[in-house]
Amino acid sequence: MKTIYCNGNEISKDRKKVFQWYLKSAEGGNGNGQFIIGYSYVNGIGTTKGEKKTFQWYLKSAEGGNSKGQLNLGYCYVNEIGTTKVRIMDEIDLVHEIFNVGDLNQWENNKNLSDLKGQFITKFDYCIFKNITRIANGGFATVYRANSTILGKRVVLKSFHDNGEFYEKFVRELTNIIAVNKYDNIINFYEISIDPSTEKYYLVLQYAKGGDLRSYLRNNFTSLDWKTKIDMAKDLARGLQFIHQANIVHRDLNSKNILVHEGRLLISDFVLSKSLDSDSNSFVGGMFAYTDPEYFKDGRYKRNKSSDIYSLGVLFWEISSGRPPFDYMHNLNIFHTIKSGGREILIQGTPLDYFKIYSCAWDQNPTQRPTIEDICNSLENIDISLENIYNSPEFETNFVSFNSTNSGIIAIEYHGEASTFHNFNNNEWFDDIIIKNNEIIKYDYEVFRSLKYIGKGGFGSVHSATLIDEKMTKTKVALKSIVVRVHDIKLFVNELRQHLKVCSHENIIGFYGVSQKGLNSNEYILVLEYANGGTLRSYLESNFKNLKWSDKLNLAQQIAKAIKHLHSHDVIHRDLHSNNILIHNNIIKISDFGLAISDPSSTLLKLAGSITYSDPMLLINGDKFNRTKASDIYSFGILLWEISSGEIPYKKYRGPSKILHIIKGNRETPVIGSPQDYINIYQDCWKQDQIVIQTLIKLCKILNMSIDIFD
Repeated sequence: MKTIYCNGNEISKDRKKVFQWYLKSAEGGNGNGQFIIGYSYVNGIGTTKGEKKTFQWYLKSAEGGNSKGQLNLGYCYVNEIGTTKVRIMDEIDLVHEIFNVGDLNQWENNKNLSDLKGQFITKFDYCIFKNITRIANGGFATVYRANSTILGKRVVLKSFHDNGEFYEKFVRELTNIIAVNKYDNIINFYEISIDPSTEKYYLVLQYAKGGDLRSYLRNNFTSLDWKTKIDMAKDLARGLQFIHQANIVHRDLNSKNILVHEGRLLISDFVLSKSLDSDSNSFVGGMFAYTDPEYFKDGRYKRNKSSDIYSLGVLFWEISSGRPPFDYMHNLNIFHTIKSGGREILIQGTPLDYFKIYSCAWDQNPTQRPTIEDICNSLENIDISLENIYNSPEFETNFVSFNSTNSGIIAIEYHGEASTFHNFNNNEWFDDIIIKNNEIIKYDYEVFRSLKYIGKGGFGSVHSATLIDEKMTKTKVALKSIVVRVHDIKLFVNELRQHLKVCSHENIIGFYGVSQKGLNSNEYILVLEYANGGTLRSYLESNFKNLKWSDKLNLAQQIAKAIKHLHSHDVIHRDLHSNNILIHNNIIKISDFGLAISDPSSTLLKLAGSITYSDPMLLINGDKFNRTKASDIYSFGILLWEISSGEIPYKKYRGPSKILHIIKGNRETPVIGSPQDYINIYQDCWKQDQIVIQTLIKLCKILNMSIDIFD
């Protein structure tokens, strides 16, 4: 019909109808139709001229492979038809033109900027994005989903946190993703944009419908056969091959940075990536379980292609198992396990050829790992016949025994009495503890009203609620819910024991009793005092600018009183940090006794807890080290620095780099304006040769210090 209207065969020529029929063709995905619609908009043929719609249709045509569309799209970029072009003419133009930064001296020798020299980068108006929704918030950036009216599809908007390193991270990811853009199995980069109302800058990226690989495996693993799993591994290998061919090392390959879109895996997140030509070996992020063990041994180790190969091997294992590596371990435990050569177990049903590929990839010796080309070739020749599949009856039996919730006798000790239970599902252990301890009140779950989610920690979720007693008195409480499995019972009982042992204190969170969500439920609840001021961390973030030194010292004194009380009852907290310290009506409350112990030699979760606040000897020696009261004092010293600065300790370091920074003896620098006496106290707390009696003296010193000298 468009040909008839165009040529006038038996029907008079009608440009508007020509346009309408070409539009139908274009909307149906016809590349020539999309090109002609773009041409119609630029020349006003059968429609009103519109530069933005010209660009939109040329872009659709170009993305579909139409050569005329690609040629005219380039013309649009050069002449700014329907788009804003940014061409990097020298090393500082990107910062000058895109970011409008005044002081550019720091960028003059920036390697990433020099790599962008001569590049064209599209800059779109922020107003073209509709239905913007936040979908993720990570250590470096916040990610949003939006609809692009120009591209006619969903996109991702990625904005980096403005923490003093914004421009460097933005430019680094921009440089790396442009170098590998438009390759299969790598997330597509479309453009940059700026929200004029907030002055936030965004990378505009491809939206992946299937989410990240970790979530995809969790939700779909049971439906994946081995052919599909191997195809997934091939996607990852091809994507990494493109990256390495571009002379780039990704440095942060993990299942949260791999996205799934229409059955294909896409590598994303290039903020930590570096060119192999870079001299820098700095590393401020990454996940423990995927990190090259050579870096654990020596923080000066410069990650290279073999480091990515190690991460790829771990990802291959994850595809075979459906779960994240070492997901049952804490980060410090993972650190020491991998450093000493530990790896995840071979999964039942895995093709032996596949096992050989990933076990070679995660070899402890980097020089023994294969290249990405070797891996791609090996994946093409995997034998998945039954005789080449790993099947071990012994393995299966051990695995079931390890995970079973009916695995026989449960033995625990409470107040020196050993108790043995044969039926976990009948909750015999729970009722026995309450019967033997008149101090513990058991509340019916029905007495709690108006539950509101507060947050989730390492051992359970927390809700606020209103407790209505027999006299209809209403008390606001916090409910810490813990799903207790067989091997968690000792942890739950230990937390109960520590709450009872510390007794009542103004600066310790109050313990009211326990509850159970249902008679046959394994979700148990600690009923605790509610703190209306949130955590110390959130309090500092909101109020630090208004705090005087007398206020800071008051916070420090209250924490010191609480620690002194704990230690006087022979309780070692082992997990003191600013998110475990609460505030209620301006009163400090130490909370969360999940890791607390009385006996330093206890093997209970020896490597659990916040790395930032942990005794450095624990980081160095792992489970060979027993935390003592002095370990709490070290954590207290970190808290004192945090109160003086308002900042998260070691915030520039993440993951393994933080451990390596601390074990080298590095500590935070005193904040300008801090009283010297205060600095001396927290630096004394950090001394690793400090014995408990000395640290207690320091606690007394801060308790007796005059507030007046601080203002």
